[in-house]
Amino acid sequence: MGTYYHVDATGNVVAAGTATIASSCYAQTFDTNVAAAHLEMTAALLRAVGTDADIDVTLTPKGTGSVVMSKADINSGTIDSTVIGGATPAAGDFTTLVGTVVNATTSFQAPMVYLDDSDASNTLRVTWAENDIANRTLALNVNAGSWSLNIFGNSTIDQSVAIAGSPEFAGLTLTGFAGIVQAVGGVLSASVLDLDDFIDGATYGKVLLTSLTVNEVTKLTDAAGDDLTIALNGSDRVLDLDTQATIYLDQNLRTTDTPTFAGINFNTLTLGGAGIGDDLITLQAYTTLSAPVAGGGNTGVDDITLGVSAYTGAANAAYDVEIFAGDPTNPNTYQWRKDAGAWNDNGGAGYPVAITPTIIEEGISVTFGAVTGHVTGDTWAIAATAYTGNFWQATDIAGTPLYYLDNIGALIIASATISGLMSAGSATITGAVSTGALTATSTASVASTLTANGRLITTQDTDVVSANDITLGDGNYFDITGVVEVQRILGTDWIAGSVIALQTDGSPNIKDGVAAGGGYYGFKLAAGADFLMSAGATLVVIFDGAWFREISRTVV
Repeated sequence: MGTYYHVDATGNVVAAGTATIASSCYAQTFDTNVAAAHLEMTAALLRAVGTDADIDVTLTPKGTGSVVMSKADINSGTIDSTVIGGATPAAGDFTTLVGTVVNATTSFQAPMVYLDDSDASNTLRVTWAENDIANRTLALNVNAGSWSLNIFGNSTIDQSVAIAGSPEFAGLTLTGFAGIVQAVGGVLSASVLDLDDFIDGATYGKVLLTSLTVNEVTKLTDAAGDDLTIALNGSDRVLDLDTQATIYLDQNLRTTDTPTFAGINFNTLTLGGAGIGDDLITLQAYTTLSAPVAGGGNTGVDDITLGVSAYTGAANAAYDVEIFAGDPTNPNTYQWRKDAGAWNDNGGAGYPVAITPTIIEEGISVTFGAVTGHVTGDTWAIAATAYTGNFWQATDIAGTPLYYLDNIGALIIASATISGLMSAGSATITGAVSTGALTATSTASVASTLTANGRLITTQDTDVVSANDITLGDGNYFDITGVVEVQRILGTDWIAGSVIALQTDGSPNIKDGVAAGGGYYGFKLAAGADFLMSAGATLVVIFDGAWFREISRTVV
């Protein structure tokens, strides 16, 4: 007999009546000591009470039922023989442990950890995927900050990749990158450095290296995947790239190659051939030729291409090539014309179609893919654009050309001053045009014949005040002022054969026979007598290296 209870609507536990419980029920559910042990429910607390020191409480469902607890706070004991709150488990493992937070103050051991994604719809399994031979430690240092670790592929880290580290890689690929790879004060070392997709609008990627160390060959790959190779050929080489320059390599730059540039600037240029007879420099006009464009009515094969062509014409031109005689003529023949003019048909026979370049004119050549298969009247158009600039020129500081080679090879001299020019051999200028003055401001020596088809014009320098020893300036004609006797002329910048004309404004006496001294040389006059000049008189002398000898005089 016993009292049973229930919870009323207000949450209080009240007696509901009495019930008789068999002694066998007490023995199985609570304790064999029926009087000493029983369950007591007070408010929301259910506990075991009795005189025994230890009383077990066993909740056993019936059949396939379960004991369901919507929320539990378990502070001690064991679960599946695993001690709760102990330093180490006594025995057993949890098969699955699920919770929002797992706080393990000492250690947490599991073969696999499951992490939910942001909406708990999927899980991420974290596992140690190897059979090791010893315990290991994985330490994560966040250095007083919150960070994100983004992984986009399988990764293996076996070295420091910190900013202050010095990682080494077998290969490095940078994709979609438009910034700078920089090694300042250090060494960037790699067997392959692949810089792909560097172009981002007008921004280009750069690689700035304080030192680039390679073994035998450094391999570069362009955007198309083609290989670019720097070969060191077994000895030290220096590749010095100015960090302020942008460099594009699209051709060979070896000493045996002939690269082509749209323009090039030199601070100093030294030219030297490999041997006698070698050209030091070749200047070729930069022209453009369009690929042949087939006519709209063509019915035969379209296989014409430009040969090794360089248009040398002085003006733009439009060329037409037409099949003069197609199949069955073998080989087919063609004719051509310029600027819609008369056809050039090789005297009515046509020019044979060839699979090797055939010159038309002005450096233009054409090549056909086959000598037959063409139809009479089929045409192709070729647009030739002439080079209208200068092959080479020298300019003043303002950029104005002084002398230059024009686009057809003529030497144009607008204004040239030659100081101290010495020509040890002969110089031949064919077809030269001088639109200004050619002035020698110092001694000019020509060791062979100088032929002038025009005038050889000398100049008059500033007036010279008469004195016993006078110094003449530039030019060959001088006005002497004053009345002081003139005895000698300074020989600097004069050579044997130099001719000088003196004209007086006053009436100085020109002294005959004064010996040379201090770089000054005297006069040797007609009849060995002085010449008392009057205003307007002239005296022409020639220097022989020791004396200024009279050639002629005029007396006014």
